[in-house]
Amino acid sequence: GIYYYDYSQRKKESAAKPSELQVDQFLIKVLLREGSNFTTQLRVMNSGDNGKNVRLEARNLPFMYISQQEFYIDYGQTAIVDLEFNTVKGTIKQEPGIYVGKLIISSDNEAKEIPVIAGIESKEVLFSINLNVPLEARQLKKGSSGIVSVTVYNLKKIGPASVLMGYFIADTNGNKIITETESVVVEDKTTFTKTINIPENIQIGQYVFTAS
Repeated sequence: GIYYYDYSQRKKESAAKPSELQVDQFLIKVLLREGSNFTTQLRVMNSGDNGKNVRLEARNLPFMYISQQEFYIDYGQTAIVDLEFNTVKGTIKQEPGIYVGKLIISSDNEAKEIPVIAGIESKEVLFSINLNVPLEARQLKKGSSGIVSVTVYNLKKIGPASVLMGYFIADTNGNKIITETESVVVEDKTTFTKTINIPENIQIGQYVFTAS
């Protein structure tokens, strides 16, 4: 299961100078099966008065491939870029897991970041997870705590089964701020509440909470 937390100060962002580089996604989240690939598109628009040389770079996502990493966009025009997530390409095989990174889009005078969350499922899936986060827990202060409702489904109905749960909170550079594990017993399904404690020294920004 993957869920996106946003701790950013949106009032400061809205007061900043309007961006001339516009994109049609503020978050890219994909889920694919081990050994497969998936392609999505990103539209990059130039709302400025002059043409721009644009560069795209993926961070902490070795299995994400960008169709055009450098290109020119005339003023008022839109470029469409393919983003391919491929778990097996050449000699590289990406293991199942949840990967957090970002896509950096820049021109000569501007740069912006799009958080990317990519989940790779095992070929055989025995359990499924659903996360539910109350609205008031999606923006948190330093040193505070929030809750996540976690439901685990026993798809094969092999049970009761002891399931090892893993959690982490990561920034968009892929750095894990918090990691925890616990065991839960699942028959057909089990729902429980997970408390997330935010450190006092965390940096203001955007973070991802994951459960697997």
